[in-house]
Amino acid sequence: TWHDDSGEVTCTNVSFLGRKCFLAHHRYEDGELTGPNIHGAPIYWDEANASYGLLYGMPEKDYLRAFRYNRSTHTLDTAPAVQSGLRAPDGMPGSFLALSANGSADGIIWASVPKSDGQWQNVPGRLVAFNALTLHELWRDDDDIAFPKFTPPTVAGGKVFRPTFADKLVVYGLKAGPDPAPCYNIAQKYQNYTGVDGLLGTATIPESVAPDGVGHYRHYQGGSIYWTPTTCAFEVHGAIRGKWQALGWETSVLGYPTTDETVTPDGIGRYNHFQHGSIYWTPLTGSYEVHGLIRDRWAALGWERSALGYPISDETDEVDGSGRFSLFEHGSIHWNRSSNAITVHSDAGMLVSLMRGNINRPGSDIANMALPAANPAMCQQQCTDNASCRSWTYVNPGVQGPQAHCWLKGTMPLEQGDACCTSGTKVDVHPAVMHALEGAVDRPGSDFANFDLPSADFHLCQGECAVNGTCRSWTYIEPGTIQGPNPRCWLMLLPCQQITAAVSQGQSDGTYALPLRAWLPGFAWI
Repeated sequence: TWHDDSGEVTCTNVSFLGRKCFLAHHRYEDGELTGPNIHGAPIYWDEANASYGLLYGMPEKDYLRAFRYNRSTHTLDTAPAVQSGLRAPDGMPGSFLALSANGSADGIIWASVPKSDGQWQNVPGRLVAFNALTLHELWRDDDDIAFPKFTPPTVAGGKVFRPTFADKLVVYGLKAGPDPAPCYNIAQKYQNYTGVDGLLGTATIPESVAPDGVGHYRHYQGGSIYWTPTTCAFEVHGAIRGKWQALGWETSVLGYPTTDETVTPDGIGRYNHFQHGSIYWTPLTGSYEVHGLIRDRWAALGWERSALGYPISDETDEVDGSGRFSLFEHGSIHWNRSSNAITVHSDAGMLVSLMRGNINRPGSDIANMALPAANPAMCQQQCTDNASCRSWTYVNPGVQGPQAHCWLKGTMPLEQGDACCTSGTKVDVHPAVMHALEGAVDRPGSDFANFDLPSADFHLCQGECAVNGTCRSWTYIEPGTIQGPNPRCWLMLLPCQQITAAVSQGQSDGTYALPLRAWLPGFAWI
């Protein structure tokens, strides 16, 4: 995910899946996927100020920005005077703008903004109004109606006309109060998503009555739409739909959907809310549900923007039977059955990895226990909430006795393939023994270990090196490169010579390396 923030990790030429990264302005021309390409014409307000006019643009992957044009010198400032808080999503084509104003007063920018990448398929959009001088958001209509590429709103006669790709024109005018939220049926929702031309595609079954006799549903090639008289119609698709299906559709603890699939504020994740819970997905974490009082506390903390990050487990029974827990990227939330109390453990400096099946990490044990159920998440939770634990191994029932077993480890023994087990790690996001991160750099040679990672996150490779007494440098390989479809980590005995990733041993621009591991506190082995 491209981001105009030099504090983020530098982007490689490989898509930096599921994370923010910084792309220097001189690299915008590297290719179609790099810079914030401009697909919509800028708009200009000549009477914004007595000395200057304002030129507005909102390309893909970028914010709405206003640039001053000095009418006396006929020059345009290269730095924006102001910018909005809303960012166009990654992918094409960005936003399309219109301006309304009463001469030099009451300027409003009307932006038609896609909600996700609309390059290869029709996607929902929104209409947003901004104060033309400050670019503070004034109003928006988030109704999921198909975004119209290359077609800006029109303002005339005291009305705003919003074109769509859903065979409808939405017209806004002055009102005494807000309209109630529209309640679509299945056919109307399908039309809003442009029918067969949209992400849902062709219907695979007729509209059908749900098993509870209340709801209706229809499946399509690319997803489903579910409706009840009280929830109205909402679509669900992709990995979130797969999770909901695995849980039992509308008969699950979640109930019926109450939103369409929606992009999270960071532009990375996706979610659907349901009657009794939510499912969140990112490319790094996958899809997990969260519900009940645990969900309520996570929401109160700020959802995925909290210190906890995204969920990485479904809600699960505690090992001792005292309640339930959900795991997150940076901690856990627990509910106690007897007291109804909620407990939060969070540490933004710690990252819990996803689990890897058929992997054992023998040695360095600090604790072990039998588990009441054959669920690796119970072992993962025991490590997450144990300050001394750095990795864990879950052993299947029947291997070390009739029950499943959990082994907690004080470091990260190198993994071994073994059908007996499932394992995972817990790493420091900013290890104290590490130097600054390099980008698009390989350090070939002196390898003593290499292995796939459970998700495409360089922190997991960095974390392995940080606690391995033999490791002095490391290289992370992005998925989908010459080394295969999975992300891969290489640990090195020596701080090998740096080679630009584009020319290193045939590898493509998918590597991340750390220059050195500190040899002694305060010293680096050079």
